[in-house]
Amino acid sequence: MGILPHSVRGRLWSALGLLALAIICISALTWAALQRVDDSLQDLHAQSLTQVAQAIDLSKRSSDLATSAPYLLNQRSNFLIDQEGETLLEVLARVRGEWPSARATDAERQALLELTSEMESGIQDLMRASKALDGVQTDIRARVSELSELRNVVTRRLEDQSTETVERLTWWTLQSMNADALNAAYADNLIGVGEEQRHYQRQGQLAAASEKTPEQSTYLSDLNSAVQGATGVFELRRGELGLTLNAQNALFRIRRDANLINELATEFAKRA
Repeated sequence: MGILPHSVRGRLWSALGLLALAIICISALTWAALQRVDDSLQDLHAQSLTQVAQAIDLSKRSSDLATSAPYLLNQRSNFLIDQEGETLLEVLARVRGEWPSARATDAERQALLELTSEMESGIQDLMRASKALDGVQTDIRARVSELSELRNVVTRRLEDQSTETVERLTWWTLQSMNADALNAAYADNLIGVGEEQRHYQRQGQLAAASEKTPEQSTYLSDLNSAVQGATGVFELRRGELGLTLNAQNALFRIRRDANLINELATEFAKRA
């Protein structure tokens, strides 16, 4: 007795049964394969979203860093400048170290390395400029204090009704020189400092040529000591303005590189 039926009808039903079984098996295998593909796609999608979110978060950190950098210029001690600067460098190190590199191209990784290195250089330059500014501004405040005391001296002499006319004229010249020096201490730019120095020098020539009392000669010597030379108010102000330009240049570079990191993150997100 055979397994397969001998009748045509029986054989037809057997063939249909085997075909149905084959279809069920193939469907089961296909479903399993599709399920594995779907799981893989879900994992890949989740990974992409995670990396995109990470890139955007790190981009935001770089923007926050660029926003925080100017506060370095407001610190009044080298300790606080170092503390704030190190905080900025730590944030930058996290941006560099946590950037999602699994799907980043070699060009993106190289660009990120270059940008973060440039930002690090900008932060360090800003720290150096801030420290130097703190020292120069301390010296300027000391010179301004000296000039303010000298201004009080000449004011008292001019208010003294017993001061002779010739002597009074010399005091007026000395007062004008003192005002030029104080104006230079608060000038907005190098041109302003240079203009005040020229006024000071012209008045100084008049003071040197005029007849002076011993008190006026001492006053002129003290005034020149506070104004002239590398530690005088004119050179200190030039140094301060130059350092301010260096600090602004460093801030510009930090902001520029932060914007470029933002663009890099945006391109990464679009491609992901």
